[in-house]
Amino acid sequence: MSGLQRENANADAAMMAVGLVVLWPVLFGLAATKDRKDELGHLKGEYEAVDLSIKSRQCTMPSPGMPSVPAAPAAAPEAMKAAPASEGIYKGKGRTDSWCQTPSISLTLRGNAFEGELSEVASGAPTSSVTGELANNGVAALEFKSTNSDYFSGSVGGTLKNDTLSLDLQSRTARACSYHFELQRAPLATVAGG
Repeated sequence: MSGLQRENANADAAMMAVGLVVLWPVLFGLAATKDRKDELGHLKGEYEAVDLSIKSRQCTMPSPGMPSVPAAPAAAPEAMKAAPASEGIYKGKGRTDSWCQTPSISLTLRGNAFEGELSEVASGAPTSSVTGELANNGVAALEFKSTNSDYFSGSVGGTLKNDTLSLDLQSRTARACSYHFELQRAPLATVAGG
């Protein structure tokens, strides 16, 4: 996908050079190349989630030409073996770039299922719904679905360790914003009781 995006950029540059020097009607061809930034962003997000999952599970890659041998599973911390111990509300504001609005997120974990909302606007209004699962090793697999194309949609991997859920994602706005969340757990009973 990166190669296709690069080829399209090179074709646009060539058309621009020919259009400016030789024949200006060639410039109408600039709209003919397809911008693949959304596809590329989605694939990069999936790659980062898989990469994070591989690292957190301590998987190993075989040398080229060698057969794949599964890595010995790492023992899950005691806190991760019992999903109910991790149940709770994970919410807060994220860190972002200086030109972006501060994002906020609220996720509820019941058993091993996440449900919640992301906001990428100053008002705090939800811009994406979030669902997902938590594996026994503390790896979270989340799916974001936005209310419109200006907001984040896609798959994100995260980690839950010591009652802190860590997430990183990249928005799809014109000036793409990077978001980082470190969310502390509040027990369900505490939140429900006030």
